[in-house]
Amino acid sequence: MIGGRPRTAGRATLCGLALATGIAACSDPRPQDPWRFLAHQDGVTARADPSAGPSPRAIPLVGPARPPDDPEGTVAVWVDLPADEVVPWVDGQPAWPVGTVLWRTVHTDDGHLAEAQGLERQDQGLRAHLVREADGVRGAVTWTLGTADTESLGRTLAYALPPWRDLRPAPLDEARTRLQARLRCEACHQPGLPAADRVLQRAEPTVAATDALGAFTPTSLWSDQAPIPAHGVRDPNVDAAHTTVTCPTGPVHRVPDAQGDLRLRCSLGAVAVLTHDLGAAQQAGDPWADARCASRNALSARLDAAGQAAVAPALAACGGSAAP
Repeated sequence: MIGGRPRTAGRATLCGLALATGIAACSDPRPQDPWRFLAHQDGVTARADPSAGPSPRAIPLVGPARPPDDPEGTVAVWVDLPADEVVPWVDGQPAWPVGTVLWRTVHTDDGHLAEAQGLERQDQGLRAHLVREADGVRGAVTWTLGTADTESLGRTLAYALPPWRDLRPAPLDEARTRLQARLRCEACHQPGLPAADRVLQRAEPTVAATDALGAFTPTSLWSDQAPIPAHGVRDPNVDAAHTTVTCPTGPVHRVPDAQGDLRLRCSLGAVAVLTHDLGAAQQAGDPWADARCASRNALSARLDAAGQAAVAPALAACGGSAAP
């Protein structure tokens, strides 16, 4: 127990039991100090930290396809490398040094960080990070993949952190189930997964290949093609400029979801593949093309000589060359 027992511990125990059993026993489900409360979870580290999330030196990873939107805002992907580390190029991809964190962030329309999820490479295994705000204080929850009890962690997070803690029992139960699934990062982020079969794909969202850290976006960074996943609130790739989408089984179907937003789908469960015309996008001054090239340039500068040679064609397509 960190810093002694919080004054809400007795109430927390009762409320936690209520959540576990589906009984609405609390009128105000919020611990007085959410981060101290979360630190009681076995195998979990929790702390209030205003700087939690990607560091200022984090490099945005921008591939040909835009990440699907999140209910809370716009998604971006980052790599946070240890300072001054040179990244080796092994088996056709970066071999991330120990201490590297791959981040997925969600920012609201006004630029506020709503959430950050991270995968950190350790000497042995991967460590997961979840960054959010509670009562105006940003904090981080971390755990080693495969060791924490994700069902218990999901219940505890749903009790302690917004927006889940403010839900009524019925939607809270559904939200807690979804949260528990999100915490099982290793289910999708397995290192070295091949790309899904383009016709008989794996269950969503694991349709893209993963790198040595179990991340999706870095595998498409140097390419102009990427599969389009089916998850997310809205697919920003629909009608994106300078892109074409194809299906291996025939025409692409524009299918509205329950909210009326269009999704790009293939018949027979095939995976839709997007191609971004980087040259045409650059000529038109497309900001997405600028972001892609900035991402390539920033990451290539951290690669070893073998890596810089390997990505030289991708840099040339951006009108640049590898760092000397």
